[in-house]
Amino acid sequence: MAKKTCSQCLAENAPDATHCVECGASLAEPPKDSPEQGNPDDFKPGDIINDRYTVIKLIGRGGMGSIYKVHDRVLDEDLAFKVLLPYFAAEQEVVDRFINEVRITRKIAHPNIVRVHDFGTMGERMFISMEYVDGESLRDKLDKLKKGERLPLRQSLHIISQLCIALKYAHHFTIHRDIKPDNIMITRGNNIKLMDFGISKLHDKRHETKDSSVVGTPYYMAPEQMCNLPDIDSRADIYSVGVVMYELLTGSLPGNIPQPISQLNDETPLELDAVVMKCLAPERDKRYNNASELREALRPIIEGLHFSSSSGGISSKDSKGDGGSIETPALNVFSDAMQAFMRESQDGGAAAQPDTAFIRKISSSDSDVEDAPLPSVALQDFNFEKPKTAAPTQKTPVKEKSVFGLDFINSRVIIAIVIVLGIIIIFFTRNHMFSRIEEYLYTDTEVNPIITTGSVEELLSSGLSVTEIYLAALDRYRFDKSPEQKKRVDELREYVLADIEKRAYSRPFDLDLLTSASSDLARISERDSDPRIIQLRETLNREVNYFRFVLMKIDRDEDTATATFRLNNAFFPEETQTVAVGDLLQNRFLVHSITHRTVILVDQSEKGKGRGLIARPMEVIEAEVF
Repeated sequence: MAKKTCSQCLAENAPDATHCVECGASLAEPPKDSPEQGNPDDFKPGDIINDRYTVIKLIGRGGMGSIYKVHDRVLDEDLAFKVLLPYFAAEQEVVDRFINEVRITRKIAHPNIVRVHDFGTMGERMFISMEYVDGESLRDKLDKLKKGERLPLRQSLHIISQLCIALKYAHHFTIHRDIKPDNIMITRGNNIKLMDFGISKLHDKRHETKDSSVVGTPYYMAPEQMCNLPDIDSRADIYSVGVVMYELLTGSLPGNIPQPISQLNDETPLELDAVVMKCLAPERDKRYNNASELREALRPIIEGLHFSSSSGGISSKDSKGDGGSIETPALNVFSDAMQAFMRESQDGGAAAQPDTAFIRKISSSDSDVEDAPLPSVALQDFNFEKPKTAAPTQKTPVKEKSVFGLDFINSRVIIAIVIVLGIIIIFFTRNHMFSRIEEYLYTDTEVNPIITTGSVEELLSSGLSVTEIYLAALDRYRFDKSPEQKKRVDELREYVLADIEKRAYSRPFDLDLLTSASSDLARISERDSDPRIIQLRETLNREVNYFRFVLMKIDRDEDTATATFRLNNAFFPEETQTVAVGDLLQNRFLVHSITHRTVILVDQSEKGKGRGLIARPMEVIEAEVF
């Protein structure tokens, strides 16, 4: 029996599967009266659509329709032509998503984003005409690699860098929410173009994706997308970019606790570990805030790779030379510069001729040696002895001027060394120095006026949230260290801790309250290092992770029923878990019942014991009141 292909993510499934193992979508066959089912070639080469588009060939099929290469007789150019299948066009949500792609992408004109040209209908079918990309998707490129093969490191980082450029521009209009290799096109010139904004969420609230629908591709989705939180932002795309980067560099997808890429790929610089792991942080506050920050973090790594390949230096991983000295590109350049400087000093200072060989090596105009590696010279090879001069002939030797008792030439060498050492010290201590300067220069000219006078009870009755009152009290305490203000802060701390715990463990369960409690506590912990604040922050961080699970599929037969969940829990070793009635999900939630469409769970934790939850396939969990 042939395997079933998911119409949503195109993953292959077992012949008897009822739901996709990748995305959880139903694998039920469409109605038999659907004319398109089993007939991918709806249009043949030479067919003319709407008296304008001449079909050249079928490019491929996706979850919602087919894509053709056509020739636009009006614009006189080749385009890509996406046609929505009539069967799916009957679903209003899919139609809205299809129209949403047009609305968003027509606003975006960027060389790294596929441009949409037109939108229209033909009978019951809908279509989009868009820029045709002469190339292949990143997924196709990866699928062509043999087992164990990867794209070159520099090419992978070049792809991610261009993807960041595209997202930096796109995020002015929308959040993509489905970054994956399938939606990244690579042109024949090795440039990338991002496509498929069909599930994007406009910043304009009038066109938000429905709150009850989780959209995206699970393995590339950020945890907050899997939970379908209402405030998805650009950091969700950063997470997806991190998954793509991890896949490019290691050949596999990251698990719940990703292994550092340097342990899976010896060619990757150690600095990339921190960059990728920051992208994949389960808590979005710990990721890069935007694509610009990610690209800036990658810039020195990319430049280092380019420098090392063009100058003969090594990458950021240390390696020993023959003499036991560690050589880097920066040291090689410094060595060449010092050699030229020493020759100038030995040949008589300003009157010396330039080192033509050295100039020829670093000149970009000399094509014969443009890619010649710069020589690698260790510091111990330098000769800092006083240069020997020829015996005078006829002229009386001119006595060298001295500085602090040293001859002029040696003083120049010492000054040069001091300058270089100063630059090195500033480079490695720049962050600390700048932070100290900011601390010295920073002064608050305004104090939050919320906390002035009055008792804590009066402040709490002001109508403001406890969190905002407490943050204002902390701000004032920075400038007013009086015993009265300290007492006010201590009293308010008790109220804010109680308020946060009440929201986090609300009855019935409320995911929005838990999320807001965790967010408020994160803000407070940035200003208050009280041990109870820090401990509660860690506790809620774990608590939020426990509620990120998503029901992927339900399997039922005559006697038993099982449910498979994707956990998305950074503190739990398994990625997925299959449970039956009576089992504990994540060693915490008792499976009470399993129906065709729902799973009822009961919280068994100490503070949440007895709270009911209901899970539906690919939807955010909700409270269930018994």
